[in-house]
Amino acid sequence: MGDVMSLLFYVQTDTTVQIVTDTLVSDENRDPMMYQHKVKPFPHLNMIGVVTGFGSFGYQFFQDIDFTPGLRDIEHVNETAQETLRDSFKGWQEYHAPVDIGHATVHLFGFPEGSEKVVRYIYRAKNDFAPERHEGGSSMAVKPPPQQFELVYPDSPDEIVALAIKLRDENDELRTEYPVAIGGDLFVTFLSRNSSETHRIYQWPDHAEMNAAMPESIYKPRHPVDVTE
Repeated sequence: MGDVMSLLFYVQTDTTVQIVTDTLVSDENRDPMMYQHKVKPFPHLNMIGVVTGFGSFGYQFFQDIDFTPGLRDIEHVNETAQETLRDSFKGWQEYHAPVDIGHATVHLFGFPEGSEKVVRYIYRAKNDFAPERHEGGSSMAVKPPPQQFELVYPDSPDEIVALAIKLRDENDELRTEYPVAIGGDLFVTFLSRNSSETHRIYQWPDHAEMNAAMPESIYKPRHPVDVTE
């Protein structure tokens, strides 16, 4: 089956967002498939998107946004997001049936037109992609959350790296509920109004070894409506 996206941290304030992701994409058995940056910027919309879970579905949604004329901002995207995501996910489920494609969650962060405050929308497959809107204040999240240790939110790049390493070790060795594969590079992306930037802050020591274990060629995801027999 498909491509599974895993690690995500974010810290949202009134006027900025910091997002941390790894780059490993794995299959349903947690075997490495490829490296891929998981944050999609939309500079023309003052917005960025992130997907966790079934990655092909999320990236199809991001492509749909890129090819939709007339969009203004994150609020405009949200007007049709639930219907678009619901129909697309159903198509992917039918295409892969009887194999279960698992879960998927799409996060959008951006500035509404004329506003200086960040808005976050979360769309979860388990909730029929009903939009969850958050604005103002400070919000933080780590996915997957730790199962075997207490979460202390990081305050510096070194603490971010240390937490990511600890989460990977837990998922590889100790986690009993829905372990995910984490690895590759660790990138941090910052969003403020009219600006976004991305920096690599860490690379796991087994980066080359894992890269060598990836398939030489892989299934290239296409939206189900584009697939012909």
